[in-house]
Amino acid sequence: RLVPANRFVNREDFLSRTHGIAFGDSPAQGVTRGSEFFHGELGFALRFPKDWKIQNRPDRLLGMNPARKAGVEMALAEKPEGAPADFLRHSFRLGFGTEIASLSVNGLPAATALTTTPKGAPMLAAAVYFKHQAYVFKGMAADDNIFRKNRAGMLETVKSFHALTEEERKLAKPLTIKTVIAKAGMSYRELARASKLGKHAESILRLINATYPAG
Repeated sequence: RLVPANRFVNREDFLSRTHGIAFGDSPAQGVTRGSEFFHGELGFALRFPKDWKIQNRPDRLLGMNPARKAGVEMALAEKPEGAPADFLRHSFRLGFGTEIASLSVNGLPAATALTTTPKGAPMLAAAVYFKHQAYVFKGMAADDNIFRKNRAGMLETVKSFHALTEEERKLAKPLTIKTVIAKAGMSYRELARASKLGKHAESILRLINATYPAG
């Protein structure tokens, strides 16, 4: 008969060494807090529509609606030339018949246009200039009807782009692990309410404490 090995070796030493280390998003890549995104090193923040899921990839930031049928992609382009409208027309190869709207996004030069992808799907194209760089947005959807329903949310995402405030710089810092000594009657639900892990906090806490999905 096999005897289970001890699951926890040198547990106290392990807990003392993990206390305070970063957990989740890296500040070098930016951090997500619900539907908001903060990048401390680059100095900007933006907000996606409520309940959209954010994917922070090395080369782009992607927000998807709950049905994963519409989304906004943002990427960085260095050293843009000309005004945002000129940059947009050149980058997306927009014909002179395409209407481009120049605007100010929280004090930053920007431009937007309605166009199509190479496959003919509708797309919202936008560019925002910040610190001598262009932040390029693509708002896309599975079909025309879904695009129309989500177009306002896509545009609001672009218009939410802004320089970090001093208060937001605190949110741009990574989460850290904290060791909590359990007391009689303490529950994961109680711990989850006090955490910053979002709506799945209880499941994440169970997972990192080796008691997932119950216990």
